[in-house]
Amino acid sequence: MKNLTRFVPIGFSLFLQLVCFFKLYGQCSPPQSENCDEANVLCSLAELNGYECNNPSTVPSPCSPLCSQGGVGHNTSWWAFVTNGGATTLTLTNGGCTSNQGMQYGIWGDCNCGEEIACKSIPCIPPNSVSVIIVDLKPCKTYYLWVDGCSGDICDFTINTNTSTDTSPVLKPLSFINNEPGKVITVCEGLCNGAFYLNPQPGGCEPTYVWTLDGNEVDGGSNEIKLDFPLIGQYTLCVTAYIGNPKSGSVCSQEGPQCATVKVIKSKELTNQTRWVCPEVVKNGFGSDANCTYYLDHTYKCVFTDSTCCKTIETGHYNVLPVPSTPDVYYITCNNEPYIDALGRGWSPCKDHFEISLPKSTDRFSCDSSIKLTAVNVDYFPSWRISCIAGQVEIAPNIKINKPCSVGETYEFQYRWYKKSNGAVLISSDEILRVDPVDEDYCLEVNVKVDLETESVLCHRMFCESYHESDLAPQCFPLNGDRVICANGNGNYWIDTFFSQKVNFFTWTIDGGFIVSNPDSQGVEVKWLIPAGDTGTVCAFYDTDCGKSCEKCIKVGILKNFAGKDFKQKGLIAKLNSTPAQSGNWRQISGPGKTIFQNAKDPKSRIRVDAYGSYCYEWSVSDFNCNLKDTVCIEFYKIKISTPDFPHTILDDRSADSDNGRINSNEIFTPNLISSDGNSYVLIDEWSNGLLLYSWYNNLGNIILTDKLSFESGISRLVIRSPLQEGMYYLHLDLNGVRIMKKICVIN
Repeated sequence: MKNLTRFVPIGFSLFLQLVCFFKLYGQCSPPQSENCDEANVLCSLAELNGYECNNPSTVPSPCSPLCSQGGVGHNTSWWAFVTNGGATTLTLTNGGCTSNQGMQYGIWGDCNCGEEIACKSIPCIPPNSVSVIIVDLKPCKTYYLWVDGCSGDICDFTINTNTSTDTSPVLKPLSFINNEPGKVITVCEGLCNGAFYLNPQPGGCEPTYVWTLDGNEVDGGSNEIKLDFPLIGQYTLCVTAYIGNPKSGSVCSQEGPQCATVKVIKSKELTNQTRWVCPEVVKNGFGSDANCTYYLDHTYKCVFTDSTCCKTIETGHYNVLPVPSTPDVYYITCNNEPYIDALGRGWSPCKDHFEISLPKSTDRFSCDSSIKLTAVNVDYFPSWRISCIAGQVEIAPNIKINKPCSVGETYEFQYRWYKKSNGAVLISSDEILRVDPVDEDYCLEVNVKVDLETESVLCHRMFCESYHESDLAPQCFPLNGDRVICANGNGNYWIDTFFSQKVNFFTWTIDGGFIVSNPDSQGVEVKWLIPAGDTGTVCAFYDTDCGKSCEKCIKVGILKNFAGKDFKQKGLIAKLNSTPAQSGNWRQISGPGKTIFQNAKDPKSRIRVDAYGSYCYEWSVSDFNCNLKDTVCIEFYKIKISTPDFPHTILDDRSADSDNGRINSNEIFTPNLISSDGNSYVLIDEWSNGLLLYSWYNNLGNIILTDKLSFESGISRLVIRSPLQEGMYYLHLDLNGVRIMKKICVIN
C-alpha cells in the first residue's frame, strides 16, 4: 500500500477512485512487474485477451528515450507474453486516470531496449480512449509489454487481442549438440571461437536458449554459441530451451537439457618430417621464418595455427638448397610501364643489370634469390622540318628518341604517311614526304622496332602536322626607293621585306634608265635618263625553290606640278596631295590668314586655316644635292545656308556622304542607325580644339533638339543627345564652320 502516500485525500469521490484503482490492480493475473527481467509471462494471446490491470509502479523504464519516437518513463509496469506467431492486433482501452494525463505503452523484443516492436508514447493515450497496435510476431519468441503513465499518471486499462482461442506454443524435442549422436565432441587444445549449436525449432519457433558449461551459465540466448577451450580436459556442455521468461520463473514450455561432452585433446604433432630451406633463411647453421625455427644440428620445429587457434607442431630435419644463379632479365616498354617482378613489385625502366632480390618466389624445392634487370622505355616524338626543294614542299619528321636509356638497345624505324582527311590510303613509306605547296594536313605512323639482347618490341605511334604548306610560296612585298630625282640623277631601290627561305635569283626591269649595280640582289642603283616632266618605271620579283613571287613596280620621274593641282575647298580644312618623295617640306607662301599643318613633312598633310580666302603653298624636296620646288593654291570659302532653321542646300548635299557617315575630307563619323535611348555619338578624327554645334530636324524641317559641345585636339568621341521617338531624322553638324547633314534612322 506504499503508493497511497502519493495522494492527499480531498474528498470521498477521490477516495472511491483510489480504492477502485487498487482493487483493479490487485486483480491483475499475473500481476505486473516493475522490472522487465522479472516480468510474468502470458502463454498465449487468449490469456492476453481481456487482460485488465493498472500501472502503480514506482520504477521508470531503463529505456531512454522511452522509444524511438520519444517519451520519458516515470512508473513503468512490465508483462511478458508468447504466441504462435503471425499478424496480431492488440487493442488497449484506457479507463480513468488519477491526474488525467493519460498513458503510454509499447512492445519490446528484449529487455535491453535493443529490439523495438511497437510504441505509442507521443502523444499520450488520453483517459477513456482506445489505441490499437498491429504487429507481425514470431512464434515462441518472448515479447515484453510495457505501460507507463504520462508525467507519472496511474490509469486502469484493458487489453484485447484479435483471438480468444489461441493456444500456448509447445517446443519440439531438441537435437543433439552439433548433431553429434554420441554426445562427445572432440576439439583441439587452445580452441578459440569454437562453434556449438542446436538445430532450429521447426516452423520458425524462436525460444530462449540457456547454455551451461560444467553447470555454469555462459552467454547465449540463441541456438548457437561460441566458446574457447585453452586447456586439455573434458567438459560438460548443456543447453535448455524455454518458451517464456526463465529468469522470472514464468515458463510456458521447456525442452532439455540436451548435453554433450567436450573433449579437449593435445595439439596435432607431425614428426620425422623433412624440409628444404633456402640459403637466405639459414645463415651460419641457424635461422627462422614466420612459423619455424632451424637449429645447428639440422633439426627444426614449426608451429602452424589455423583460424580456430588449433595448432599443428611439425618436427624433423632440414636441408639447405644450393644458392641459385642470378639470371639476366630484359624488358622493353613503349609506354613507360614498370616491370612487375614475381612478387608483384613494380620497377621503373632505364635499369642496367639492376639486381632485385626475390626470396621464396617459387616452390619449396627451389629458391630465387635475385634477378638482374635491364629495362628500357621507348619514347619518341617528331621535330618537324618544312622546306622547299624544286618547287615542292618537303616535310621531314626528324624522329627523336626522348631520354634514351642507352643500355645496349637498338632502334629500327618504319614510316607510313597518310592524308589527315583520308587515313585509309597510304601515300608514302619514305621518311621524308614531298608534296605540292597546297594547304593539306598529313599524318605519319612511326613504328620503332627495339631490340635488347633476347627481347624485341615494336612500338606504334601516330603524329600529325598542321603546317600551312602554302605559306612557303613566295609572298608579295613592298618595293621602296627614290620616286623623285634630279635630272640625269641616280636612284636606289630595294625589296623591303625579310626572306624566310633561300632566294635563287632577283629580277629587275627598268623603263627609262639602266642598273649600275649588281642586278641579282635585293636592292639596285639605277641611272635615270628621263626628261623633265616624264616618268620612268622600276619593277622587281624574285624566285625561290617554292616558286616565283609577285612583281611590284613604282613610278619615278622629274615631274611638273608635283605639288598637285589648285582646287577650291568648302570650310577651313583641306588635304594637300603632292607626289610622294623620299623627303620634302611644305610652307605657306601667301594667304589672308595662318595655316596649321598636321605634318609639314607629309606630302599629303592635312591643313587648317583661320580665315577664308586664297592660300598658296610650296612643296620642296631635296634629293642627291638638287632642290625641286612646286606650288599649289587653294581657295577656302563658306557654304551658303538658305534659312537658319532648315538648311535645304545642305540636305541636298547629303548624297555626297560616303558609307557609314564618314566625310572623307573632314574625318567626321556618325552612325546611320541608332536606338531610341536618347544617346548617340560623333567621332572627330585629328582636329584641333573647337566647338561642335548640332541640331536634329524631323521630316517637316522642324528643329526638335539642339545643343553644343567643346572638344580637344586629336581623336574625340563626343556623346550627343538624340531623339527618343522612332522615325527618320536629319542631324546637322557645324564643326568650326564646316557643316554636314546626316540622315539617321532611330529605332526601338
